[in-house]
Amino acid sequence: MTTLTLKPGTSTGIQKALAKTGTLNGVPLQYDQIHFTKGTYTINSLMYLNSNTKLTCDSGVIWKLADNCINFGEQVPILGQKEESIKGLDISGIEYNGNYSKQLKTPDDHGIGFGNFIGLKNVSDSVFHQMYIHDTEGDGFRIENGTNLDFAYNRGSMGGHDFYHLFKCSNVQFYNNLVDMRANNAIRVRSSNNIYIYDNVINGTTLAYAPAIQLENIVASCTSSNIYIFNNLIKGTLGPAIWMTGQGIKDTNAAKNVLISNNLILNCGKMPAATKKSGVGGIVLDGWDNVRIEYNTIDGCFGYGIMIGEYIGTSSGTGYKAVIRRNIITNTKPALYKGNASGTGICNLLDSKFIIEADCNCVWNNAALARYMVNDDNAIDKDPCYAGSGNYHLKSIGGHYPNIIDDVSSPCVFEEYELGRYDNTKEASVYCPPPSNLTPDEIIGDSAAVIILCSSRNDAIALSKALNDSEYLETGQEAMFYLPKDK
Repeated sequence: MTTLTLKPGTSTGIQKALAKTGTLNGVPLQYDQIHFTKGTYTINSLMYLNSNTKLTCDSGVIWKLADNCINFGEQVPILGQKEESIKGLDISGIEYNGNYSKQLKTPDDHGIGFGNFIGLKNVSDSVFHQMYIHDTEGDGFRIENGTNLDFAYNRGSMGGHDFYHLFKCSNVQFYNNLVDMRANNAIRVRSSNNIYIYDNVINGTTLAYAPAIQLENIVASCTSSNIYIFNNLIKGTLGPAIWMTGQGIKDTNAAKNVLISNNLILNCGKMPAATKKSGVGGIVLDGWDNVRIEYNTIDGCFGYGIMIGEYIGTSSGTGYKAVIRRNIITNTKPALYKGNASGTGICNLLDSKFIIEADCNCVWNNAALARYMVNDDNAIDKDPCYAGSGNYHLKSIGGHYPNIIDDVSSPCVFEEYELGRYDNTKEASVYCPPPSNLTPDEIIGDSAAVIILCSSRNDAIALSKALNDSEYLETGQEAMFYLPKDK
């Protein structure tokens, strides 16, 4: 690999280096990698990538848009591409400062497309990682017709529109990103397939009147399918944490196959009443078929915990299906602009369009109803016994993460699974079966001391709890030593 090293300068120098890096029309150029040394690079002109280009940086590399930079126009990215299609990009380490407050030549109009940082079309087999994009007027990344892309370990704050914006993409992963929202979505996925969104942290702010994650299929002839949203932390949004919309399309096959699981969603849906938007909360959907919502913990949201209904616009089709199971939904409050059944845990406002299969959800202490137009088999309407304030692990006499023994067990912890965020993770609580029906005296009899062999460590722990007037010592994973205090 041949590397060109750059020192701080301007975008003119960066472009000269880019023109000599990667491949052009399939022909290798002089370099395949550019390394940026520490310092600030002033951006005052557009730049264009070739295929098979790698950009790396020292710590402390900043690309900063010049004060009062010229208006490049709508949907014209600062960093774009040379050819109609592009592949093999590896871009990392750049901090991009869009210098939003000093852009007097650009209209102050979020969402029009002024000042997008990276914009690519027909892009494939590329990774974008360990970048920090902030104080922009437009999108952080705007990608159209992309495939086999990874966006990982990036950070975004004070963006002018979406941090990530996809349209007609496939096989894309977003993971381990941290986004503080400002104007619109953290992640927006339009008419795309095979998308994975996981292990991200998204923080709402009072400036972002939008959902954190938006799945959208509203363009005729476009489809969306196979989208997976899991293991994310989303908190404090004004709009829904996750919004799925399929407005205006009657075909139920146009948008389908979504799994939303093991997410922690906190205090979302705080949309001001002046907006007159009531359809807010944790997860809001309409116009998508075959949706599975399971093992999520949703606490303190405004409007609804999970709602099938309208946030902005409504679908045209009927016969949609959603499965909602093994979630924990607590402390839901009415929206600041109240709608029908506002403050409900699980709410179906489109019962004529949607078939809801709900099973074994824990819905507790919600301001309005536990459920509206939803039948929940094996419902658990009890306190889930969170481990503490802000700690959503579940109490268990067998122990909750990280190995803390409790004096009570959550009703949401079962032998093969637990409800909510931490099911099937290393942070799941330890299930303990009910103690033996035998009394301590029946177990001990006249013995001075006994070693009790149990079928599992959990059984040993549970039994020791029952024998709480004694001292005990575990001698192995499946045994305990019992010595009555009076013997």
